[in-house]
Amino acid sequence: MDVLSVRRMIAESEPGSSRSSPGGPSQRSPLNRTNRTYPGHTFFLALCVFVILVGVGLAAYPWVTNLWAARVQDSLKSDLPGNASDYRAGLLANGEALMRVRVPRLDIDVIVVEGTSEASLRAGAGHYPSSDLPESSGNVAIAGHRTTFGKPFNRMDELTPGDEIFVTTPLGRYTYTVIRSPWVVVPTDLSPLRRYPKRGSFLTLMSCHPEGSATYRIVARARLTRAVDRLLAVGGIR
Repeated sequence: MDVLSVRRMIAESEPGSSRSSPGGPSQRSPLNRTNRTYPGHTFFLALCVFVILVGVGLAAYPWVTNLWAARVQDSLKSDLPGNASDYRAGLLANGEALMRVRVPRLDIDVIVVEGTSEASLRAGAGHYPSSDLPESSGNVAIAGHRTTFGKPFNRMDELTPGDEIFVTTPLGRYTYTVIRSPWVVVPTDLSPLRRYPKRGSFLTLMSCHPEGSATYRIVARARLTRAVDRLLAVGGIR
């Protein structure tokens, strides 16, 4: 046997050799096996990443919308006094500043825009165009968010009879007094907009209920108890 044959036999007998041994099948050392990737594992990892991203998005959504509404509200505050002529003529378009609503006890302070479309309500609260304005007798109806876009009506369920709601328009200031505890209706029930006492002027606030859900609507009603009709000074709201 020559030297070359001896070296070949030694190499084939060493651990990890991929050559077949005489009379037996080819064997590979476990150390040289590569890791396998299974389709099920890849899908599971992708699903986990997707769930995490969705969770982060849902958690961040209210914060992002509240930040957006805060910037919109800052702009609307300066717009309100300058809208006097269009307000008087009834020419304000959807999304334009219409009035300011404050409930000091509940830290509610929001500029209400005209319209209740999805785009208009991104400002936080909107006036139902079919309802009245404070300057006329009837029912002023306003819808607002509770958990997103500034959540101006977040604590609306805490209103109690006797609470005062202050409304400022380009033409005057009005004080409404809550006359009953908030009540709940189904989303398709718009009777609070149409049904109200015949005598007097009223303010109706509506929002989603319970908080974080649109299953129902919560309604609050107040009666006008004081009005100061005067044009606000241009340059800001006090």
